[in-house]
Amino acid sequence: MLQIAGLVILPLVMLLEFQQVLSFRTMLAGFLFGTALFYLGRVLLGDPRI
Repeated sequence: MLQIAGLVILPLVMLLEFQQVLSFRTMLAGFLFGTALFYLGRVLLGDPRI
């Protein structure tokens, strides 16, 4: 039972530490860049639903 709990908790702790290493600004910039690329791709493909 403890092994299962450890397998669940360990990735969560690692994820939290990883998010603290990445600055919020970097995550926000990446999100905005991805969104801009997504919309640019739709415009280039001629998708009317924007």
